[in-house]
Amino acid sequence: MTRARSGRNISSESGSAKVTSYDSGRVCERETCTTVLSRYNKSPYCSVHEPRTFNLNPRR
Repeated sequence: MTRARSGRNISSESGSAKVTSYDSGRVCERETCTTVLSRYNKSPYCSVHEPRTFNLNPRR
């Protein structure tokens, strides 16, 4: 157990969910893009080439 700056005790084994990660060194699937993707990006595309989605029922 470690102590935070606030003085609270923090357990390193808190039982929280593990972060999903993917292969390192993946490259955007767009034909001419050479952007290396983050291990935590589940998409096969970089943020520039990610297909856009639109909400057809916006809240009013």
